[in-house]
Amino acid sequence: MQLPYFYRFSCLLLLLLTSSCSQKPDINQFVLLPDEIRETSALLCLDNGHFLTLNDSGNSSELFEIDPQGRILQRTSLAVSNTDWEAMTQSQHQIWIGDIGNNSGSRKQTWLWQLQKPWQQPQVPRQIMLQRPDYPTPPPAPYQHDLDAEALAYANDSVWLFSKSWLSGSTQVFQWAAGQPLRKTAAIAGLTGLVTDAAFSEAEQLFVLVGYADMRKNPLQFMFSNNYQPFLALVDTDFNLVKQIPLQSTGQVEAVCVDKQQQVWLTQEESKAQPAQLWRLGTVQSLRAASQ
Repeated sequence: MQLPYFYRFSCLLLLLLTSSCSQKPDINQFVLLPDEIRETSALLCLDNGHFLTLNDSGNSSELFEIDPQGRILQRTSLAVSNTDWEAMTQSQHQIWIGDIGNNSGSRKQTWLWQLQKPWQQPQVPRQIMLQRPDYPTPPPAPYQHDLDAEALAYANDSVWLFSKSWLSGSTQVFQWAAGQPLRKTAAIAGLTGLVTDAAFSEAEQLFVLVGYADMRKNPLQFMFSNNYQPFLALVDTDFNLVKQIPLQSTGQVEAVCVDKQQQVWLTQEESKAQPAQLWRLGTVQSLRAASQ
């Protein structure tokens, strides 16, 4: 996105000022994303130091490889639908795209699109149906349910799905493994807010979740401030909350990944208050040790 110089400078100045007077984790690197990925909704850290991202519903079925400066290096179109792409995760040999968004609550089934690596090779993604075991009858009203999800992470030979729980506010955890149905395994006690993405640190054996506050609980404050109150949370493999950390941004944080050096990277999509951004936090270890 080509923003006026003064606006770009003002955004960066605001971030520097807030980081200088806060005990929250430092923002080590911050860049604006181009207009083509202003609705970034998922992020993978690639072995070459680049990233893979995508846009959510209403956009094309494309994957974008970007560098740490936010520049688009490659576009890969997939011949499948983008109903509501919200997440990605990967194993050594596969990538899964989560067509799992369900704000309305009307989707009885959502999908994973499975790609073989390298994803640039011509291929038809495999479609995997995710049937939520707790889908109610009759269907719920929009945003009055826990059927939405925007977060996937791969760990211990399974894909883990984390709910965006509009109704209860309690993040539910679901497990999918090849040849198995989706099954509910846990709820994360003490985690407050709406989870929008997840990643897994193999070295630390921790899930890294990001999200933001449920703005419906204080709509007037949100209307005037446009502050999403984003957070990062660390969760162990038994799904116990280790730490929840407020982030310095006020934006709509949508995606997270952990690179080979255990650095945590995030993206947020464009909102009224802030442009689409990519930034780097500290390592998983430093975030675990940081004061809140």
